[in-house]
Amino acid sequence: YIHLPLPLSAKTLEWLAMKEYAKKFDEGRMIGQWADALGREWFEATSSKYHVRGYIMTRGFDAWINYTGYRVAEPYSPDEVEAAHRAMETMLPLSVGVVESATTRPAGDVASAQ
Repeated sequence: YIHLPLPLSAKTLEWLAMKEYAKKFDEGRMIGQWADALGREWFEATSSKYHVRGYIMTRGFDAWINYTGYRVAEPYSPDEVEAAHRAMETMLPLSVGVVESATTRPAGDVASAQ
């Protein structure tokens, strides 16, 4: 989570983050960028040290950057990386999404809650 000094679009924040990533890791390169229907700006990048995939969302002065990755010089499990990617696809900051009916009670227990 980042509280921004100015409201920025996810695209602008993504551009700034990738610029910093490229500065830090000279051999860094963008593999892909795309957006989904939920307004998440996705990215995938690699460098001589890391391979990362994630997304950026913004709302006013608030921003969220969620990512997962691994060190390219170390062995990794493709199954674990795929599980991390699937898990990230299901995550959305609560203050970004609209929650119609949030409850921690079982559906049959709604009447007793009133």
